[in-house]
Amino acid sequence: MTQIARIGTLMLTIFLLAACANKQVWQKPPADYAQAPRPDSLLAPAEEAITQTYGADKSGFNLLE
Repeated sequence: MTQIARIGTLMLTIFLLAACANKQVWQKPPADYAQAPRPDSLLAPAEEAITQTYGADKSGFNLLE
């Protein structure tokens, strides 16, 4: 390895370790943080159908919760 490659590898390692050491714990925002659906939206009919089928408390974003 050349000296430049070694320095680059060292800098990358230090950067990744520093990034992991400063990781902050994510906290889920309160439910009222999200905006209410707009009745004049193009997706309003789909939103209404989903709300009627699954209820207002089901978001559909299971992977993100």
